[in-house]
Amino acid sequence: MVKSFYSASLLLDVLSVFGELSEENIQHRKYARWKATYIHNCLKNGETPQAGPIGMDEDEEADQETSLQEPETLGEAD
Repeated sequence: MVKSFYSASLLLDVLSVFGELSEENIQHRKYARWKATYIHNCLKNGETPQAGPIGMDEDEEADQETSLQEPETLGEAD
């Protein structure tokens, strides 16, 4: 799931290069980044991630601190 959310965020990043995204798609991109980071951090810390959208605003700071530029470490979390 981490790779799926991460791939979705990258795809939306590429789409934003070629044209403007709608406000809805910008929110989807933000959610995909947050969810990939959330799941990755939960698995890394030995916690069970919760399904569905939860407190994205609370964890936005954690999203900015965690780098998603390392796909080899994300692959371990599957």
